[in-house]
Parts: sequence; structure tokens; C-alpha cells
Amino acid sequence: MKIFARRGRYSAQPKPVPVPVPVVDASLPGIPFIPFQVRDTVSIGSQSFSGGLSRSFGTAQIDCRYRSSNSKWGQCMQGDAARQAGALYFDLVLNQPSDCLLEAAEVHLRFTSDQSTVQVSEWFGPRSLRRELAHDAGSKITQIQPEVSLGVAGQSASVGGVGTTKSTETEQIRRWELWARTVDSGADGLYDTLVWQWQGNASPTDAMPRMPFKSGLVLYHNAAPFVVSLEIRGKVQGGSFVKSKSRQFPRKIIPVLSTEDLGAIAEALHEQMLKENAENRA
Repeated sequence: MKIFARRGRYSAQPKPVPVPVPVVDASLPGIPFIPFQVRDTVSIGSQSFSGGLSRSFGTAQIDCRYRSSNSKWGQCMQGDAARQAGALYFDLVLNQPSDCLLEAAEVHLRFTSDQSTVQVSEWFGPRSLRRELAHDAGSKITQIQPEVSLGVAGQSASVGGVGTTKSTETEQIRRWELWARTVDSGADGLYDTLVWQWQGNASPTDAMPRMPFKSGLVLYHNAAPFVVSLEIRGKVQGGSFVKSKSRQFPRKIIPVLSTEDLGAIAEALHEQMLKENAENRA
């Protein structure tokens, strides 16, 4: 079920019938974004955030998709031992019309199995992305007026002096940033969650990322099927944080046992994701 948030209140909407259609241009206010679902790219879940100051509200949407056909299975070193591992890839979609820009967002991906443990490794990417949009120069003027108070026979008076004006140059940098970190969300002390965080202070005239953010991670598993749980939080500019309901990937991921060495893929994952996100950073 898709959850729409408007001014901090939830309203349940009927679940739409999935139809493989192209992504609608979300830069046009009022036009909804429809996740593009194909056979090897499955949307785990999406969250919409409505806001803005105009009478016609725009809608920002965050979506996370699993690219199953790009997954690779094999072995990766953990300490001195080789363990079964998988390299999984996801698309993060942040659609922001000009009248509903995101100030902050979080995407939590948790990997769990009721038969064994799943652990997110230290290899994931991109670890951070950043783009400066514009520099706004300005000045701050401070008026300084000296004044001396005099008290005579219970009466008070003040004498003003010649004032001075001080001007200070200011600069505001408009930018957006995306970074990732691992989280231990259980009692076993293992990192089973990867969190992507977005932060930005763009203006309606800035060019925002139009392509999905490519991301990947390497996790350790014990050959047991596992599920991916998703949680999305978002804050539109001038609004408050909205938390989505947790949802799961529609089917379990079944690992493939393999002796292929994933070491080179793991070590190059961050740099590879930087290259795949070059268009959003340009």
C-alpha cells in the first residue's frame, strides 16, 4: 500500500495495479511519478511527500528498486576466512518537483533471515556523493550608534554620538549530498542495515538529479533465503519529517552458492558506483 503524507497526516490510498509504464516526468508540478517496473528491476516500495506553499501542491517521491539481474554471488574474505557473499545493486530515485523540494531523506534497507544471519560488509558504495549547485553572495549591514545615558536629579537623558555602519560579506552555498552508513539494528552485534541519507538546500531554479542513484553493497550470508525490509523517511523544505511504514521486498532473495572470488568487485565497489553516478554529479 502506498502511503501519502500531507502536512504530517497519513491517508491510505488503494493499492494500484502494477503496470509496466515509463517514468513520468516528475519535474512538472501535479504530474505523478509512476515507478518503472520491468522483469529484472523490482520496486521494493515508495513514499510520497506533499508540501509547498502554493495552492497547488507538488509531490516529491522516494523510491528504492532492486536490480536483481545485476546481482553477483560468490565468496569474499572476512578476516582470514572466505565466506559466501553476494553483491547486490539498488536504484534510489528521488523525484523532486520545483515546488516540493526535499530538505532531507533517509532510506533504510535491512537484510534478515529467519534461518540464519545476514551481515552487510564494509564494502558498499557510493559512500558519499556531493554536488554544489550555486553560490549566493550577499552582504549584512550592521548599524552601530553609540549612546551615553545621563542621570540628573532623578531624571534620565541620553546623548547619541556619530554612528558607523559595518558591512560584512556573506555567501550561501546551495548543494545536495548523499552518503551511506551501516547500522546494527539487532541484538547480535552484526551490521544488517544500510542507510542512505540525503540532505539539500536547493532552490526551485536549481537543476536537481534526474537519474536514479546507482548503489551497491556486498553482504555475507549462509545460503539461507533472506528478506529485504525498507523504511523511508523524508522532509520537504519548510515541512516536518514523515516516516513511512516499513515494507518488505515482495519475495525472498535466494542466494546462489558459488566459489567465484568477489574480492575485486568488493574493493572497487565505491569507485564503480561513483562512475555510474557521474551524470548526477555533472
